[in-house]
Amino acid sequence: MSPLERELRDRLRKIYVDGWVYWKDPPDYMERIERQVEVLRECVSRCLGCTATVQTTPGDINDYYDIECPLTSGFPESRAELDYDQLEQEGPAEYFQLLLSTVAPVVAGVWHRFFIRDGMRQHEMFDFLSEEWFAEHTEHKPMALEIIRKAEEQGLTVLGWDITLLPADKDWPLARLMPEDPDLRHYLFGGYYDDWGGIVKPVRDTF
Repeated sequence: MSPLERELRDRLRKIYVDGWVYWKDPPDYMERIERQVEVLRECVSRCLGCTATVQTTPGDINDYYDIECPLTSGFPESRAELDYDQLEQEGPAEYFQLLLSTVAPVVAGVWHRFFIRDGMRQHEMFDFLSEEWFAEHTEHKPMALEIIRKAEEQGLTVLGWDITLLPADKDWPLARLMPEDPDLRHYLFGGYYDDWGGIVKPVRDTF
């Protein structure tokens, strides 16, 4: 186990098992995160040449901020607003998404591609430093490295799927809508239950 993985597991156990009220330690914890979000939103906009917007904020089951920007001109600010007809006529549509956790000083980047195949909407996801993505988008690699540099300047660690897709500890409690066998991502970015890397884990119906 890497030192980073051990540090994250210890922190998550302290929060989810021991009940540590992390958002009050220090008192300006959430204000600090809000400042980080704005710095990163501006950085994503500048680096990728798009208008990045915050699409998700903490609340209810969500423990993360979601910064998104369309990489394909003419498409909505949020991938959640993609229209089937527009995608069929003008697609594929590509998006970048940066997730900032509120439970740990970490971020994760995801590249998205949406298109229509055989009448069905398709969704592909790629890790932030995916060589497969960069092979098709060589201009994005230096941009990604600059976003990482800016995140690290803010005291944040950028995580890849080698960490986020690791299984969570078996004795951690399951939150509402978590799958039965959650990964670290489900605790680091609570409420974000997309199919990272094509890995779909059905959520439990616990309303």
